[in-house]
Amino acid sequence: MAKQLVPYRKLPTSTTQQCDALLARGLGFGDRAAAIKLIESVGYYRFKAYLLPFRDGGSPDKRFNAGATFEDAWQLYKFDENLRTLIFSLVSKIEVGVRARINHAIATATANPFWYINSELFGHGNVDYSVTVGKVRAIFLNSHEEYALHYKTNYYNEFCKFLSDMPPGWVAIELMSFGNLSSTLRSIEDTAISAFKLDRVSSRDLGVSKFRKLCNWLSVIHEVRNHCGHHGRLFNRNIKAPDAIKQVLDKAIPLVKVLSHDGRKIEDQLNRLYTALAAMQQILRKLGHGAIGPEVLALFQNHPVSLTMRSSMGFPENWETEKLFFD
Repeated sequence: MAKQLVPYRKLPTSTTQQCDALLARGLGFGDRAAAIKLIESVGYYRFKAYLLPFRDGGSPDKRFNAGATFEDAWQLYKFDENLRTLIFSLVSKIEVGVRARINHAIATATANPFWYINSELFGHGNVDYSVTVGKVRAIFLNSHEEYALHYKTNYYNEFCKFLSDMPPGWVAIELMSFGNLSSTLRSIEDTAISAFKLDRVSSRDLGVSKFRKLCNWLSVIHEVRNHCGHHGRLFNRNIKAPDAIKQVLDKAIPLVKVLSHDGRKIEDQLNRLYTALAAMQQILRKLGHGAIGPEVLALFQNHPVSLTMRSSMGFPENWETEKLFFD
């Protein structure tokens, strides 16, 4: 039987009252007035997620661990904020690089500048693909960018009479959101992947052994990107596990272990930030960018409280020796 819902009748409380409640549950404050201003600057609801790691999990009244302070929680908040900024910059490099490499490779392999509107590649009746093409068309037709105006006043494509106003792929792929790009690549048929040797393209140009694996990794990176772009908590969040990610990691560095969902065995934790970063690093290296490990390590060192949270992000002991991130 479904749980009976009740009306939400909690009234708003002031930041001062919220701090009083935290104090009553054992949270220490070095400077309570400063803490009130900081909470007001970001909102209590957003901030309280960073208080959870400092709570006594066995306490029925949600008390905090002995010695827990507001300042530690705020330091964790700032760590996560800076982590998102760093990772968003890395995702941007991946977005730009993947667009360029993929369009060039597929346009060359198919000998078709308009490959992205070739239904033979995507299968007839593919709804996700059709929606993406519709979005890109609307963006292009409404664009007042110089390149769009130049194309619209001078050219049409003769490849598809129903979409004759659509531009070549190197224009269209720049108009796609990362989500549109990821969806488009996932929609490519297996027969097209084989016919146009897209596994070879994925391995040669982006360092991912199979095209389907690349599509999976891009969906993971897209998820991380959205958390960063929407200022969501990132540091200990569950994230989709990248397919076969252990193949690029050093087997001599044991991953964080967790209990399986059925509670029957201990297994590697693959659905946290660490493995998503590994997928990002593999692609970044192939795109010509350097190691991201030193920057991530500096974040940990600049926010010492985060060092106690590393395992919750999937970072194993001795991760600093992982060549993927540091060589």
